[in-house]
This record gives sequence, C-alpha cells and structure tokens, in this order.
Amino acid sequence: MEPSSELKSKIKCSEIIAECEKQFDVPRGSLRQKTKFRSVASVRHIAIFLCRNITGRSYPQIAIAAGYKDHTTALYACKVAPILLKDPKIAAKAQAVMDIFNA
Repeated sequence: MEPSSELKSKIKCSEIIAECEKQFDVPRGSLRQKTKFRSVASVRHIAIFLCRNITGRSYPQIAIAAGYKDHTTALYACKVAPILLKDPKIAAKAQAVMDIFNA
C-alpha cells in the first residue's frame, strides 16, 4: 500500500533514519556519522533507500537529512540497497520499517 502524497510530505527522513537505527540495532546517531564500518554503512544505505521510496524526496534533500554534503552518496546508496535487500534478514527489517510508515 502506497502512502498518500499528503502522508508522504509529513514523513521526515530523520524519522525513517531513527527507525532504521532501532530495527537494525545500531547506536543512535551512528547513521549520520561518516564511519565506513560495513555494519553501519549497509544500514545507512538501506535507510537512504527507504527515505527515497517512502517519502519520494529528492536525492539532495535525502543527502542533507543523512548528513552528507553531496547527493551522489544518496544515489549510490539507492543503487547498492537492492543488492543488500536480497538478504532475507535485512529485507525483513527493512519491511518492518516500511510497515511502520505504511509504505
């Protein structure tokens, strides 16, 4: 079920990022840090991908919400996330986040 455009405009990327931190059990605020640890980076890619799919916001807007200066990082995350989502455990957690936001 796709959220309405009115609902999409009310959902903030910061809320999605915070929920991803909860679902994937990473320390709060760690997805906005510039760490390159695989465990955090993969969750960050999923969070950015979900921000794009749930809110429909532009890559520059999502990059700013995720703490990046450049939108190309968000583009790359959306390219890599579908590969990460092939893992059933990751896909289940991502689906849980989407269910919370009715996406």
